[in-house]
Amino acid sequence: MKIGTVAGTNDSTTTIATNDMVQEHVTNFTKELFGYIANGIGDDISSIARTMLGEVVEKIDDWQIERFQQSIRDDKISFTIQTNHSEKYSMLSDMRAHILRRDNNYQFIVTINSKNYGCYLDNTDINWCSIVYLLNNMTVNDDANDVAVTESYKPVWDWKISQFNVSDIKFETMINPQFADRTYFSNCSPVDPTSTRPTYFGDTDGSVGAVLYALFATGHLRIMAEGENFLSQLLNIEDEVLNVLLRENFNEQLDTNVNTIISILNRRDIVLESLQPYLVINKDAVTPCTFLGDQTGDRFSNICGDQFIIDLLKRIMSINENVHVLAGNHETNCNGNYMQNFTRMKPLDEDTYAGIKDYPVCFYDPKYKIMANHHGITFDEQRKRYIIGPITVSIDEMTNALDPVELAAIINKKHHAIINGKKFKTSRAISCRSFNRYFSVSTDYRPKLEALLACSQMLGINQVVAHNGNGGRERIGETGTVLGLNARDSKHAGRMFSMHNCQINPGAGPEITTPWKSYQHEKTEMDLCL
Repeated sequence: MKIGTVAGTNDSTTTIATNDMVQEHVTNFTKELFGYIANGIGDDISSIARTMLGEVVEKIDDWQIERFQQSIRDDKISFTIQTNHSEKYSMLSDMRAHILRRDNNYQFIVTINSKNYGCYLDNTDINWCSIVYLLNNMTVNDDANDVAVTESYKPVWDWKISQFNVSDIKFETMINPQFADRTYFSNCSPVDPTSTRPTYFGDTDGSVGAVLYALFATGHLRIMAEGENFLSQLLNIEDEVLNVLLRENFNEQLDTNVNTIISILNRRDIVLESLQPYLVINKDAVTPCTFLGDQTGDRFSNICGDQFIIDLLKRIMSINENVHVLAGNHETNCNGNYMQNFTRMKPLDEDTYAGIKDYPVCFYDPKYKIMANHHGITFDEQRKRYIIGPITVSIDEMTNALDPVELAAIINKKHHAIINGKKFKTSRAISCRSFNRYFSVSTDYRPKLEALLACSQMLGINQVVAHNGNGGRERIGETGTVLGLNARDSKHAGRMFSMHNCQINPGAGPEITTPWKSYQHEKTEMDLCL
């Protein structure tokens, strides 16, 4: 970390020499604050969680923050700190500070009495996104628990609803041939749409075709003959997107590749409008179907596509209680403009917030003792608490610490309290993915399989997870096991699985999954958050 003066900014035109007493305080303050933050960024998830201001303060002797306010504009974060009852940093009380990004150089600047004291943030492991979410996490908001005033979800499309036999879907003759030769679906196991056994689908990553496949396969949706051509066009377009994502030069030519994807997805919008009238929802479908999160907001996402998925699933859930849609990190973090986020650093206008804010993050099926969730639930033995992404539940908060029904209810309640906060919707519009601590921790949380197994065994349940699971290769059924349906193969770095489905086979003996095909396609490492 280099320490020195910074040229005057719009806030001030005056700088102070480096040997000034206040500059020395700024230097020490900055070193300690960002030093502790930097040390926590690369460690395990508990270390990331510990970068909350309260615990940082505990490490900095005699420093108490009484008030912290912030504002965000373009590439500048401004905030006010009042340090009272502090001998060590008494000279910094009632200061104004901001961080600037200039040509990938980061500057921490404190302004006192219209004079700037600067500290460069280069030569550190802190990137712009990390700084943003950590500063946002420090915010003390007096009305943080107030519920945001948001409109209820308004349907976008008028969906046809009918009652029909699953044989009318003509899955083997009409649907399966459309998907059979497409690599994105080669990892899907067969489903019996006449069975009441539960089915689970992992990350579909904003692919409309993947969601449609799940609904066709489980008997919840059929397509009229007039729509076959539009379905084919949709799948061809999403194949084009996948081919761009798998380019070896994706990162090297990020702007070009991202703009190419945006252009392709704009073509998809037109096809979806043409396809929608020919889709028919089956109100009497019997096969339970659970989507484990990251249906939207990921690499295949744009506003229209995400709205299409959200609207269709909400309509199905409104008439069939055996369909469940969970929130993943991408539903929570992204606003439907996932690729757009890489093209600009300003708030995005359109959002899918109204459609996802009521999603739960976990669903427990007491009949089969299966806890479905996106991230996986672990237990911190030292602190006696459950962890799922950024949410923790202490056993002291529970009437029965081993009750999975109660645990799921508390987790969902905490999740909804966060995403219904006053500032949460606004924060989703900031294009930096790590703007909010809840965003980053929910993305970075990737527990080990052993930790998931230990928690499952303790609760006496099974878990079905997505996000960073094991690709569906583990068996599920004996109490305390885990099946992962994920977007990344944790056992083989750099590989991405295609769309994932598993049908659980409940019975008196051990339950196993239908055998999965072993296909997986190589994925070039890239900075897209999975």
